[in-house]
Amino acid sequence: MGYLTNYKISFIHFGKNEMPKEADIVNALNSINPYDFEIGEDESPLLEDFFEEPIKWYDHVEDMIKLSKVFPETLFILDGWGEELGDVWRELYMDEESIMPIVLESGKITVTISNTDLKAAGTSLNAALYDFIDKRNALEESIGELEQKETRMVMEGNDLEEIHAQLMVEGDSLMTAMNQYVKTFISDNYENVLGPSVFMMLCSSLPYPIMTPQIDDIIKDAPYSFKSNKLVREFLSKAKENMKLIEEHQRLEQNTSTNK
Repeated sequence: MGYLTNYKISFIHFGKNEMPKEADIVNALNSINPYDFEIGEDESPLLEDFFEEPIKWYDHVEDMIKLSKVFPETLFILDGWGEELGDVWRELYMDEESIMPIVLESGKITVTISNTDLKAAGTSLNAALYDFIDKRNALEESIGELEQKETRMVMEGNDLEEIHAQLMVEGDSLMTAMNQYVKTFISDNYENVLGPSVFMMLCSSLPYPIMTPQIDDIIKDAPYSFKSNKLVREFLSKAKENMKLIEEHQRLEQNTSTNK
C-alpha cells in the first residue's frame, strides 16, 4: 500500500548555458532514485510520461534538491496532488535548496521571490503557512543566537557556571515555546492540509519514524480525520513498530546484563 501522489515537474532556465532537455532531467531523476521511479531505458524521455501514474515518492524533497544540484541554473517547479481531499501543493527548487512550499487553493496567489523574501500570499492557507514559517524561523534564530551570546558573556568575564546555567534556562524556555507553537499550529489546522503537512515536516527531521513526547502530545488530542490521513497513519504505524523493537532490544540488553 502506501500514500500515492500525482506529480508534475516543470522548469525555467535562467543560466547562459544551454537549457536542459526533458530527457536530461528524466535521466537525472532516474539516476538519483531508480528505486522509486523504476524507469527502464526504453521508457519515454518526456516528463509528462515519466509521471503519468501516481507514485509513492517519499524522498521527493531530497531528490529534487539533488536534481537542482545537477542543473544549478534551473528553477524546478514540483506540483503534487495526493489522495486526500485538499492535498494539493507546489514546491520550488533551485541551487540545492527547497525554496518554498505553496498551497494550491482557490483565489489569487501572489508569489514573492527575492534575495530577502520568499513568500506566497493572497489566500488564507498560504497566509497561515507563511505566518507560521516566519514565526518558527524567528524562534530558531533566537535559539541559534544563544551560542553567540555565550561567547559575548565569556569575553565580558562572566562566570562560566553562571553563563551555562542562564543559557540553559533560556534555551529550555525557547524550545518549549517552539514546541508549543508547532503543536498549536498543527492542532489549529487538524482539519485542513496544513496540519498533516506541517506534522510530516516535523517528522521528517527525525532519523527514522519514532514516537517522541512532542509527537505523542500532538496525537493525543488529534481528531480521527487527522489520524486517518494516510501519511500520518503510515508514520504512526511505523513509529509504533520501531518503538516495540527498541523496547525489545532494551529488554534483551537488560537480561544480558542481569545474567552476567
